[in-house]
Amino acid sequence: LLGGDPSPAPVTPSPPAASMADLLSGSPAAQPRLGVLESMAANGAEASAAFPSIIAYRHAASGVTVMFSFLKPAGNNALTEITATYVNEGQDQVTDFNLQAAVPKYMQLRLEPATSSVLPAGGSVPVYQKLYINNTMHGQKGLIMRLKLGFMTAAGMRLDEQTEVGNFPPGL
Repeated sequence: LLGGDPSPAPVTPSPPAASMADLLSGSPAAQPRLGVLESMAANGAEASAAFPSIIAYRHAASGVTVMFSFLKPAGNNALTEITATYVNEGQDQVTDFNLQAAVPKYMQLRLEPATSSVLPAGGSVPVYQKLYINNTMHGQKGLIMRLKLGFMTAAGMRLDEQTEVGNFPPGL
């Protein structure tokens, strides 16, 4: 699915892929409910190591930026808690913001709802969303993810984009 070299690469929007619909369909295989991930969310993750944050997506024209920061639970390196921070540094408010994510079959992903679907102008109020990943091949294959983002601009134009994120810090 997302084979190839897992080394960090610049994030650029990618054209729609036929398999993206399957990955982001919301089917049980794409978004399983995992006891270990739910437990991690309910109990909070204790950081076992510090990892730098990354810019996962940036749309220059609208000012929308998606940044990921990371926590690993002590004692289970396969699990990663990602806090997605959404900021709109543009002049106009963005509404109907939505992010979907997909990972290869050897990973399991769970997303919690975002704190809002509105990104205020000027970066004044960030929006947050938690993602939990269980990488069953941790140490053999690094994290990689496809994102599908959508939002409405102040001009009433719907923007939908897809991108692949491969610039995760080593060790996740």
